[in-house]
Amino acid sequence: MKKALIIVMAVVLATTVLSVAGCGDTSKAQEYMKAGDAATIELEGYTKKAESGLDEFLIELGVDLTVSDTPTLETAVKAANEQLDSLIAEAKKGKAEYEKILDLEGVDEYQKYANLRISALDNTVVVLEGLRDLLDQLVKASADGKSLTDEMKTWTEENTDVVAALAKAIAYWVDAATYKSNNNL
Repeated sequence: MKKALIIVMAVVLATTVLSVAGCGDTSKAQEYMKAGDAATIELEGYTKKAESGLDEFLIELGVDLTVSDTPTLETAVKAANEQLDSLIAEAKKGKAEYEKILDLEGVDEYQKYANLRISALDNTVVVLEGLRDLLDQLVKASADGKSLTDEMKTWTEENTDVVAALAKAIAYWVDAATYKSNNNL
C-alpha cells in the first residue's frame, strides 16, 4: 500500500513538474518569436515590396535599371551588395531564433509559426544570393553596352529557381503573418 501511495505521489509530482515546464516553454517560445520577428522585420519588408518581381526588389536596393552609366551602376551595385550582406545576416539571426522554438515542448502553434518563418527566410536567402549573381551580370552588361532590362529578362528566364523562390518567400511571409494573427501569438 505504501508503495502504491509513493508511486501515485511521484506521478502527481512528475505531472506537476511537466505542466510547469510547459508553461515555461510558452514564455520561451514567445521570447524567441519576438526576437526572430524583430531580427527579420526589415527583410520581410523588402520581400513584400518585391511582390511584383525582382526588378522591384532591385529598386528597393537602390539599383535603377534605366541607368546606363557603368560607374554609377557599379556604385549602386556595391551598396546593394552591402545591403544584401546585411539582409542575409538578418535572415540567419532570425532563423536561429525560430529554430530555438522547434526544440521546445508543448508549443505546437509557435512551432508551426516558426516553421513558416524559417521557410520564408530560406526562400528569401535563395533570392538574395541570386540577386548577387544578377547584379554582377548587370554590371557586365552595362560595361558591354547591353540593355540592362534585356539582361534582367534573360537572367530571370535562366534562373527560374530564384523567381520561384521569391514567390514562395512571399507566400510564406503572408502565411506566417496570417497564422500569427489567427492564433493570437
